[in-house]
Amino acid sequence: MKWVWLLLLAAIIVACVFVNQKAITEQWAAMYPAEPRRETALRACYSENHQFNRGSSKARAACYEKWLPIIAREAPVR
Repeated sequence: MKWVWLLLLAAIIVACVFVNQKAITEQWAAMYPAEPRRETALRACYSENHQFNRGSSKARAACYEKWLPIIAREAPVR
């Protein structure tokens, strides 16, 4: 009988992921950007403060505001 509850729980988790797939994908892309400068900025924020939370949009915005200009000066686009 215990396996029935586990199967039901697994089905609920899969359904929730399926329903929220777009939001999950967007959040993941924001936390781990494909753009190298943004990824470098997030790494710099974490190395500066190990309590930095990539999941927070406010924390990412503050990080980009601080680090993107510095990164742009150090490695200009060719």
